[in-house]
Amino acid sequence: MKKYPHNSFYHHDSFGKKKFAIRQKIAIQILSKFLMMFEYFHLANKLVNYGNAKNDTGLEAERLFSCIEIIFTLGMIEDEEHKAIFEEMIYEEAAKGFEQDKKDVVVLIESKMRKKILELRDS
Repeated sequence: MKKYPHNSFYHHDSFGKKKFAIRQKIAIQILSKFLMMFEYFHLANKLVNYGNAKNDTGLEAERLFSCIEIIFTLGMIEDEEHKAIFEEMIYEEAAKGFEQDKKDVVVLIESKMRKKILELRDS
């Protein structure tokens, strides 16, 4: 089993209440900003693709403005495979959550990330 820094999100289950609450709040704030940008770029891509039956023109700037990398830095998540798993999870949940309350979507994403990181740590 790989060792991860004690202060990383891989060990969030051993954080004290205050430390956990602060890190969770920051992660939720970052995910909230991500979700706003995700929706903005989704709408912008619809405009860019107006009249484009293939719907294949996208704005590459979306990745530049993504703040997911900040969560990885905050949580000391350095494994590229783990990052890819989380990015896929975040984008998938964001896409499913267009018609839902944004706060609920963000809380769901954060919760799924916490569960998944423990699975990755223990595998």
